[in-house]
Amino acid sequence: MDDASIVGIRVAIVDEHEVVRAGVASWLESRHPELTPVGSFARAADFLTWLPSTPRLDVVVTEIQGNGHAPNLDGLRRLCEAGPAVIVHSVVTSDEVILSSLDAGAATYVSKADGRDHLLDALRSVGNGDGYVAPSMAAALHRSLSKGRLALSERERQVLV
Repeated sequence: MDDASIVGIRVAIVDEHEVVRAGVASWLESRHPELTPVGSFARAADFLTWLPSTPRLDVVVTEIQGNGHAPNLDGLRRLCEAGPAVIVHSVVTSDEVILSSLDAGAATYVSKADGRDHLLDALRSVGNGDGYVAPSMAAALHRSLSKGRLALSERERQVLV
């Protein structure tokens, strides 16, 4: 993607770990001026309370799992229904969680193991209204398709092949 086509993508970060939120925000501010961190939240509820007060938000980056608990798909659904595109950026790499996140409305899923370049590509693509498939998501989709867990129409299969 051409950097010239990327203009002022506003990003909020929702992750229970302050070091993650601060690290992502600092990385964006120092190296990627086209991506502007505008909010940082430990809890989705705090983000949802803040959201109506911001004039524009393009993307939310969120972790789906907190404190060693099961993934919070209901919380993710609420984030997705709130309006801005949601990128799940998580330590969880199970196919079930990745696919459930997409079913809940996430724009894409980037494993923290995928690396920051994939998060950057996802932010730029999703922030500009496009899709993005990170390696972890591609692998989960491939395994699910090959095991018949995802139902595709004949036309969808033709497009993929």
